[in-house]
Amino acid sequence: NQSINNVEAYDLICVEPLTKKTIFVQVKCSVNSSFPIGMNIGNASDLNYLQKRIVGPWVFVRLIIDDGGYKPEFYVLTKDEMIEITHASNDWYVHQYFRTTPVKSTNACALTTHFLSGVDINQTNTHAMFHNPFKKKNMKEDWKKLMP
Repeated sequence: NQSINNVEAYDLICVEPLTKKTIFVQVKCSVNSSFPIGMNIGNASDLNYLQKRIVGPWVFVRLIIDDGGYKPEFYVLTKDEMIEITHASNDWYVHQYFRTTPVKSTNACALTTHFLSGVDINQTNTHAMFHNPFKKKNMKEDWKKLMP
């Protein structure tokens, strides 16, 4: 739409035809398992910022190379799920990695398919275990989350 400027918090406006309920959807796409989410680590670690900045559901589209083309894989999160996984994963990344120098709060923040798939990340010699709050919860193609 040429009449609307770029909006930082959402990419799509969806309107339910019968009720006229409107939701704002953020969409992120990647050809690998990591999705930059358009904010830095400092902001992604701030729960108040996340509650103001994330205004609706998020859809992550992973494009997997398949027979010379791309096969899309979709992950759908509600607003509350997006806030929860962003905050939990960043708290782990900032505080549970065994580093000699701290992470810069200005570094870009990303979510991986591990976080979006409800998978725990085992402890290694470089980080503590990540207990995924969505354990055993599949975020793939859960389209009903778009219009609750």
